[in-house]
Amino acid sequence: MANVHTVDLVNRILPNVGDKISVEDYRAKLEELGYDTRHQVGSLGGASNSGVIEIKDGVVTRIKKYADQ
Repeated sequence: MANVHTVDLVNRILPNVGDKISVEDYRAKLEELGYDTRHQVGSLGGASNSGVIEIKDGVVTRIKKYADQ
């Protein structure tokens, strides 16, 4: 399951199921909020592994609201 911090970062950028953004833009938005590369990539990996987001062809899509759904 994704940790709370990972889901919090995803919620900041993709708050709703069905929201989409490019990986590049996702990382840029987190950088604007002050998060370093480790947090940017870590949030993508954690949320992807827990099934909260899907990454395909460079696009991040929110597919679940919570990791335990």
